[in-house]
Amino acid sequence: MVRICKVNLSNIAMQNGNIIRSKSVNPVFRFLPQDTYLFKYFETRDKYFPGRGYNAMVIMSNVTLHSNLPELDQLVQNLTSSKSVYDVDAWFPDFKSYVNKNFGTGE
Repeated sequence: MVRICKVNLSNIAMQNGNIIRSKSVNPVFRFLPQDTYLFKYFETRDKYFPGRGYNAMVIMSNVTLHSNLPELDQLVQNLTSSKSVYDVDAWFPDFKSYVNKNFGTGE
């Protein structure tokens, strides 16, 4: 009797552990209530677009554009060439073209 209960309980724990482990990969599943729209959004996104990841932004402060143009250009190039990044929608290439055209920086 004890052995049967132990086997049954371990089977239940294994099944529940698999469910928990599959959702615990994404921290959203641990912190959001399951009946919220946001939880359902992330769950649907993971189901239908598992390889896409999530949108991200790069936010900077204390940047002097005219003196940091080369660093910003390198950042955009690194992100664009990265195999881990799906798409880059950067404002910098257009800004760089504008600066080069209107201020003759020659880059």
